Amino acid sequence: MPSEDKSLVATVIVVVIITSIFSSATLLQQAYGQGTTTNVGLDISSGIFTIDGNLIAFGVSEFNQGSTDLNGDGDANDGVLHVFNARTGTTTNVGLDLCCGIGIDGNLIAFGVSEFNQGNTDFNGDGDANDGVLHVFVSR
Repeated sequence: MPSEDKSLVATVIVVVIITSIFSSATLLQQAYGQGTTTNVGLDISSGIFTIDGNLIAFGVSEFNQGSTDLNGDGDANDGVLHVFNARTGTTTNVGLDLCCGIGIDGNLIAFGVSEFNQGNTDFNGDGDANDGVLHVFVSR
């Protein structure tokens, strides 16, 4: 095959791929662009969030949420776990610091809570408040 023909074939392949990508993006937009958008109204600048089905679990910065104490420990320096349920349209403040990991499976949300950030609370009974301790939130 002459080099001009190879070049033409390569150009046609690139055009087909680009057209396919834009067609897929348009189909996705048509399929998913029909929903509703909900402004939950909470800061997520911590960048910590996870999604499973209808649940979105995320950390809210107390400082960036108007210096509001969201976990009841007397300061506004923590990231506090919240859960948005898309099915019900409700957001729940779990009221605990979110420090070290988060995962969702169905209606179970596992996350780490810093004892220090949660008002120096000894959650695991080892006599100090220096640990990250696993907690589980069950969404209803």
